[in-house]
Amino acid sequence: MNFNNAYWIWNHQATGNNIYVDFYDNFSGNSKQNYTLYISAHTQYAIYLNSVYIPASQFADYEDYQIYDEVDISPYVQEGNNELKIVCYYFGQDSSATKNAIPGLIYMIKADNTILTASSPKCQTSINPHYKSHDCPFISGQLGYSFVYDNNITEQPIQNNADIQKKEKCLFPRPIKPLTFENRMPATVISQGFFNDTKKLGDNLVGTAMWYAALSFRPHFEISSCPESRAKLPCNGITYKAEDGYDGIYLILDLHKESTGLIELDFDVDDAARVYIGVGEHLQDMRVRTDANTHQYAAVYYAHKGSNKFLHPFRRYGLKYIQLHIYAKKATIKYVGIRPTLYPVSKVPFFKSCDNLHNKIYEVCVNTLIQCMHEHYEDCPTREQALYTMDSRNQMLCGYYAFGEYTFAKSSLRLIAKSIRQDNMLELCSPGKVAITIPAFSAIFLTQIFEYLLYSGDTVFVKEELLPTAKKIAHEFISRTNNALGLLYEFKEEYYWNFYEWRPGLEGSIAGSIEETDLACSAPLTAFVSAGLRDLAKTCKYLCDDEADYFETKHLELNKAFDKTFWDDTKGIYASFLVHDKKQNWAQLTQSLAIWADVCIEKPEKKATILKALAENKDLIPVTPSSTIFKYEALLTDAETYGRFVFLDIAKEWGNMLYDGATTFWETFVGADDFGGAGSLCHAWSAVPVYFYFAYALGIKPESIGFDIKEQKKIISGLYDCRGRIQMPDSTQITFN
Repeated sequence: MNFNNAYWIWNHQATGNNIYVDFYDNFSGNSKQNYTLYISAHTQYAIYLNSVYIPASQFADYEDYQIYDEVDISPYVQEGNNELKIVCYYFGQDSSATKNAIPGLIYMIKADNTILTASSPKCQTSINPHYKSHDCPFISGQLGYSFVYDNNITEQPIQNNADIQKKEKCLFPRPIKPLTFENRMPATVISQGFFNDTKKLGDNLVGTAMWYAALSFRPHFEISSCPESRAKLPCNGITYKAEDGYDGIYLILDLHKESTGLIELDFDVDDAARVYIGVGEHLQDMRVRTDANTHQYAAVYYAHKGSNKFLHPFRRYGLKYIQLHIYAKKATIKYVGIRPTLYPVSKVPFFKSCDNLHNKIYEVCVNTLIQCMHEHYEDCPTREQALYTMDSRNQMLCGYYAFGEYTFAKSSLRLIAKSIRQDNMLELCSPGKVAITIPAFSAIFLTQIFEYLLYSGDTVFVKEELLPTAKKIAHEFISRTNNALGLLYEFKEEYYWNFYEWRPGLEGSIAGSIEETDLACSAPLTAFVSAGLRDLAKTCKYLCDDEADYFETKHLELNKAFDKTFWDDTKGIYASFLVHDKKQNWAQLTQSLAIWADVCIEKPEKKATILKALAENKDLIPVTPSSTIFKYEALLTDAETYGRFVFLDIAKEWGNMLYDGATTFWETFVGADDFGGAGSLCHAWSAVPVYFYFAYALGIKPESIGFDIKEQKKIISGLYDCRGRIQMPDSTQITFN
């Protein structure tokens, strides 16, 4: 796409963080032509044509990889003059989900092939009068700012000509399909009453204020047009009247399942009113958890007298519940909820068995995956919305089967590869930038690349865009094995997080204060790197790269050193760490990784002992949902013995989440109570059963690149009458029984 007729523009008054800027333009239209808007912005945009919102969103990108969208605006064009308004949101700082860059907007409108208008200094601009810029409620360090929107402002802001922003015009088309904008989610009022502000903390701590407010439940109100006391919304309106002595009315609404989308409100008030909007995945103490261990899941809306219709277009929220505090004596609620915004996945693949529990687990796994994939794979839609390698590796393996998604995986892998740091490690998450990173997550990227090649067959992309980054990572790890043991020590430099999973001794700590003499020799990190080097060697062989043998040799050397250093004859298992010649930490993860990395491939007696320990030793530190993929893969190397065990374990662990009301699967088996009440209830690394249903219960595993299946290899899983369908990289479909 040629943007030569357009300029990057901005408003010179819009400086600092968290800024909302309006841009205005117009053009002449008629009903006989097709109209396309080409647009890109940093950080986000919202499009309004003739005052109608047009759903579209900016792809998460980098300064040197700026993405433009192609938006069909034909349905919104009217005869004669058309008024275009674009509201830009500039985040202004690094986070888990964004890497800061120069703010700017560029766009062009074409009618068929004729340019009607484009961004230029002729465009008018002003600071948005309704959204509060700069100092606003802060959700968290990962998500950044919430919003304050004032619908009482009627004065028109002074408009000035836009300023040319000095940015390069090299733009790339959206690499994946745009998100869908769906109908309102049904919502049910499950609690209603009055509230008193016990902590008057102001708008910047609105989540805390909601959390500590005194709630006085009332089972009945004056209700118009909706006779049910537990009224479903939308409807013609539910009228609530507050009693004297209270600060206002509260409502708690249930969306019935975990969902991701844009917040939408539709209500009337008799006078101007402040409204606090709280969102959450679970209820605690009969309210939405809006204050969760440094996270403030709340926003502010100032309503004007009369009708208020509001949709917030700049942030997707992952939630199941919404809580409103309306500072008013009377309010008529017509709708409170979200418009789901989702990536349009293929509905062709499926999995079914005779076991309804496993069918339900599969269904909820798929929903978990969907809620965690938008512009890229996300760890969760609530707490971070960030692209991590460890999380996305699980998501990609599941996505190849559940959706036939190769393009989406490719796009996420490109973002990850572009995050390579000067130390040859990957950023903690992409396309974000934070102070710390996790070395083990860089190692798993080497495996991710090979698996993408195996399933997609995309040799050109892997060779040109991924392999150079993979080699930098590999050589960095290899350079760190130059010690007496020939193994990986935990990274001692500042800003490294030696994390493996959320279990005692494995969750790590931020380095920088560790004395070198106290540094642990790490079995998990060594295993991750060893497996990564093995898989990188395989990738290089497929690509005829001359470093294949070198990486294979280093893999074998690491495995030999791992076995010698960490094996304990007395316990018959591997230790996780060696500190001052003392073996420490006995975990399922370490045993699983030893088998997954082929440490004991030529030692059948050790392998048998480890597998038995994984299945029977209750003293081992157990795995969390994310790491069950390593445990189950290890056990299924002896599928004849442990095939039924694995699928019974899936039924137990994921079934327990279902019995606790899960509509998506959790970050850990603890659920919402983990991490000081900030535990995620929708975390796609926990969707791993999808992979095992297809790869093992159905026996569909590629044997060479391009999802080449020479033979269906079902295992004895205990699941009968299994059937399913997958979508291949060339979009053909194959059904298996």
